[in-house]
Amino acid sequence: MARTIALLTDFGYVDNYVGIMKGVIRSISPFADIIDINHGIEPGNIVSAAYQLESSFRYFPSNSIFLCVVDPGVGSERLPVAIEAAGKFFVAPDNGLLSYILNYEQVTSSVKLDKSNYLNSNISNTFHGRDIFAPVAALISQKKELIEIGQPISINELVKFDYSAHYSDSEAIGQVIHYDNFGNLITNIKPSDDGQKKKRPKDNFCRV
Repeated sequence: MARTIALLTDFGYVDNYVGIMKGVIRSISPFADIIDINHGIEPGNIVSAAYQLESSFRYFPSNSIFLCVVDPGVGSERLPVAIEAAGKFFVAPDNGLLSYILNYEQVTSSVKLDKSNYLNSNISNTFHGRDIFAPVAALISQKKELIEIGQPISINELVKFDYSAHYSDSEAIGQVIHYDNFGNLITNIKPSDDGQKKKRPKDNFCRV
């Protein structure tokens, strides 16, 4: 049975980009279970995408694959990567989108996606979701090992942003990292966070 693939993009709901990616996935892995997390992320908003991934992935079954494409640097020298962490797989551009996973979860495997025989031919400069990330996610859903699909890369070489709030004895200084459809503002200040860097809080992000 094929693994679950969860999609998170800023492609919106009025174009055919998400549908094309799903077509590529099903062409390679016909029985893949595809779930949409969100395609309405503000275009290019990596911080919001990183938050939505972090607050979603733990509710999915083991071995789920998170295909995340919020990629303002598409066509540049940024790397396409795939990692395995927390019993799940993450396929994304190396632009900080995976920061929460890299900072807080134990990464067991990480590769850069440069094996052309596993990607679409004639890779576009602007649609890596179709030509790189969707084929790789489909192959992982068919239980291909990451080492078969890409070249190993150290997690120390991957882009990691520190989205933590800053704490003192008297105050916490954070920022709004997402606002939802109900008007809630989500900050990076966490209710149970004691200010110790790299410690995963038990509660979710604060809403104000």
